[in-house]
Amino acid sequence: MILLFLVLCTIFIVLAINGKGNISYRQSVLVKDGVLRYEDENHKKKDVDLTNIDNYLNEYKSMKLFDGITLTKHDYNKKSSASNLEIDYEGKKMALKYLYKNNYDLYNRLCAFLDDISDKDMVSLEFRLNSYIKQDEIRTSGKNAALDLRNLYNQIKDEEIRKQLNEVIDNIKNNESQIDSDDRYRRLYENYLTLLVDICKNYALLEKLNNDPASLSKTKKSLLETLALINAAFGKLEYNEEPEAETTTVEEVLNRN
Repeated sequence: MILLFLVLCTIFIVLAINGKGNISYRQSVLVKDGVLRYEDENHKKKDVDLTNIDNYLNEYKSMKLFDGITLTKHDYNKKSSASNLEIDYEGKKMALKYLYKNNYDLYNRLCAFLDDISDKDMVSLEFRLNSYIKQDEIRTSGKNAALDLRNLYNQIKDEEIRKQLNEVIDNIKNNESQIDSDDRYRRLYENYLTLLVDICKNYALLEKLNNDPASLSKTKKSLLETLALINAAFGKLEYNEEPEAETTTVEEVLNRN
């Protein structure tokens, strides 16, 4: 009986130690000063050297990342430390350890991003962040434009316009990933999609009021031409051709209205 009791106690202690070890990893993001641990997409544990990140935060006080996330330190007098970092996300400030507990996927995405830029010096880091933020803004603009165009698609009755507009929406969705690597896509998303939303809104309003046939006809012609040109530009980019003629004509069409 005593022997059985001792065996059970031993098993309990071993389980407690193992459990404590697992909990320690799962609940603490701090490995040591200047290092942040995370799990990559292949479920491998990786460490981020925070030295350059910390230098940047000491200089600029905050670091804009993705999805509107801003990284800060809650004490700028302290040395680089994972426990000293916090984010502003969706209007709420949150220490990384709480993000780790509450949104593990987002935490790992954030760490992977920091890992990608952690080896850059101050100048390179600033350039990389500005470039990434710009891409993120354009990507968000593209997503918003796609949503606006989808809503306008449901409002517009003309089937000829709806067909071309649906093709544009598909092209926006299918080529979104190209924004990161191809400046030509970036220009297309940045310069023309918001303008397309405006002209679609104008047409939808004229169609709804139905009190100015001449303006409706003129706007329809311009809109169809713009939609066709944007779809042609997407098509040229897919085959690695320059869509300069199409984008120039888009500007001419828009300037006529």
